[in-house]
Parts: sequence; C-alpha cells; structure tokens
Amino acid sequence: MTQRTVRSLMVAALFSPALVGCVASSDGETSAAEPAPVVVTTYTEGQLITMFASVARPGDEAAAVRKGYFERIAPITTDLGFSRDVGLRVTETVVGSFEPEAMGFFSWPSADAENVLNQHPDWSKIKELRPQAWDQLRLYSKTLDEDLTLTFDSGKHYTVAVAWFDPDHPELYDQYLDDVEPTLTKLNARYIYKMRMPRFETHTDPNKAPGQLTFVEWDTREGLNRFIRSRGFLKNYSSLQEGTVRFELHRIEPVVPG
Repeated sequence: MTQRTVRSLMVAALFSPALVGCVASSDGETSAAEPAPVVVTTYTEGQLITMFASVARPGDEAAAVRKGYFERIAPITTDLGFSRDVGLRVTETVVGSFEPEAMGFFSWPSADAENVLNQHPDWSKIKELRPQAWDQLRLYSKTLDEDLTLTFDSGKHYTVAVAWFDPDHPELYDQYLDDVEPTLTKLNARYIYKMRMPRFETHTDPNKAPGQLTFVEWDTREGLNRFIRSRGFLKNYSSLQEGTVRFELHRIEPVVPG
C-alpha cells in the first residue's frame, strides 16, 4: 500500500463524506517557479487584500488571453497603488474537490482604490476575459481592521483551510480553532492569519462565500499529519464537522517566478 493510499484512507476516515471531495496532488502554472527563501509582506489597517486561487485553462490561446488580461489592467492600476505581494504554489489538496494550481495575495491601499478599477469604462470588457483564461478563478477579499504582517518562509510549511460555516452552528468552527490551538503550539505550529467573512468572487462556483480562510505555519511537513492523528484534533473533530457544511485544506508554499 503506497503512502498516498494510506494518507487517502486516513483523511477519508476522519472527514465525513459531506466534507471530503478528493485527495490529490496539484502542480500547475507556478510549477516552474522556485521556493522563495522568505517573503514578508506588511499591510496596514484599512488596506484591501485579496487571496486568489486559480486553475489556468490549458493551451497557448488561453495563455495569450491571460497575458493580454494583465497587460490591459496594468495601465489602469499603475497609479492606484495595486500590488502583487505573494505567490503561492499549491503542492497538495488534502481535503476538498477544488484543486487549485496557484494561490497568492494582492492588495490595494483601500477599497476605494479598487472601486476606481471597478468603475473604469474598460473594466467590464477586461473582466469578461476571465473564463477564457482560467478554468477556475476564486477571489477572497477583506478590508483589514488592523495591521497585518504575513511571513512565508521556505524553511517552514504552510496550509490554508477554507471553511463554510453551518448556519445553524457557526460558532462551532471558532470553538474548534480555539480548542485545537494548544495542540498546534505543542507541534510548533501557529495561526498566521484568519480572513474572516471575506467577499467572494468567481465566474464558476455558485456557492456562497466561505466563512473563513485560516492560514497555519507548521515547523515540519509531518506536522499536519501528526496534528490529524493527535488527541487534541480527534477530541475536537466533532466541532469541525458540525460547524461546517463544506471544508477545504491545501498545502502551500511561497514561490518566486522561474
């Protein structure tokens, strides 16, 4: 039995059929990039940050559309303070049917700055190119209510969990995160950012916005597996199960362009 099969059986045993989509590795459009040694991005209160998750359409024609999409946006956003901040490779989708190839963060000085783009007369036509460029493109956005420093170190390991709350028990997911934190600490892991109630935008997925994106830094790659086997996780798993109607978990790492 392969290690991949063992992991698949372990995840399937722990997560109910309502939550599990599939377990698969995903290397995509950032596969040519190299791990970034350390990426530190500092944001200030009031900034609008967006995490994207994407699956590129294959072929030269789609690649040309993506290139044109960004080329047309650049002149509009140059003076608006738009910034591409962090590139992330998705190395594995542990839980969930959505298997993004790439993730990352970009930002604006404020929501008002982004609105200038939204109101630009050319924006609607540019935005219509997305389905031709990406099979999937999901954008999760949040205006910060406090300063934030995000650090991604290639010597560490990272996951992002995307959770859709059960409307009847939305508090249970928060309870789960609080109750397993001591276990994370014992494993030298920590929460680095929780994006709460993000604005959600996509051209493909009809589901409503998730309740939270939770980023965790792990000291070792094995840390996640040890966590899933831990007493702290097993004891509190019911809160995760009962507090969500949908759940995704991805392994990610910072990259620089190759």
